[in-house]
Amino acid sequence: MAKKRQKPTSRKLLSFEFKDRPRRALLWKKATYELWFRFAKVHQRNGGKIPRAFGDLSKFTFEEWWRHEKYGFELFCEPEHEDLVSVADGRTKATEDSVLMKVRMNADTDLILRDFKILLNRLQTHNEYQSKARFQPSHSQQQIKLEKLAEALNAYITSESMFHRRAIHKLYDIRKAELPKYERQITHILMDHKYAKSDKSKAARRLRKIRLSYRSNITSIMSLDSGTTHSGTALDSVSDVWFESQNRLKRVPNALYENWVVRKTRLLSRQRKVVRDVFKSLENGTFP
Repeated sequence: MAKKRQKPTSRKLLSFEFKDRPRRALLWKKATYELWFRFAKVHQRNGGKIPRAFGDLSKFTFEEWWRHEKYGFELFCEPEHEDLVSVADGRTKATEDSVLMKVRMNADTDLILRDFKILLNRLQTHNEYQSKARFQPSHSQQQIKLEKLAEALNAYITSESMFHRRAIHKLYDIRKAELPKYERQITHILMDHKYAKSDKSKAARRLRKIRLSYRSNITSIMSLDSGTTHSGTALDSVSDVWFESQNRLKRVPNALYENWVVRKTRLLSRQRKVVRDVFKSLENGTFP
């Protein structure tokens, strides 16, 4: 009894051909390999390990790397195979994955195709085609969420260059009701010579010249009134200490904003973990 043969895969092979190279196929979409390249490039730039066969990714854009005769497509393509259908001669024998068939060439073509499909379905099993590529993703194309992976990588890169509180404001949308709220407050600062020269805050640095100028004017006036010079006796105690009013914006509590920060910080943390897990897979030669 003839063996049941493999059923055509629901995972479609995508055929590609490059100049001076034989036509071969991919089992996953090109966009999957492009995202693989982006993750690998970031990981290699950060000092992580990737398969040596990928080369120095910093020298390439994706398209340059993809078309290179040593990298890109050559790492992910299926091996070149012979024709799926051919005419058998007297020396041809059936193998585990092939069958010899007899076709009446003088019959109606539509009937031949009908019977061929019936026979093919009868002989085939439900096994999926298994990739024989040198490097291949760890999941089927349907299971790989390219958009979510790209968002996670973008969040990781952004959060590496700034504080996470700033990163979430740059990465995620916020509703108007969740925006932080501020109110203006008049603050009275007890000012003296030592504090006027300090750089404790941005506001102090911004107003330093104004404060010192004000103090210099007070010094000049009091020196003239008392009949002393700038190098004379110490200033009167009234001029050593004074009050200065500042109109400042102060953030007031907003529960919606604080909840938004907590949610987005957790989301950022999950996305960073996803990227770190992908980096570990890259070191083992797979994705994601």
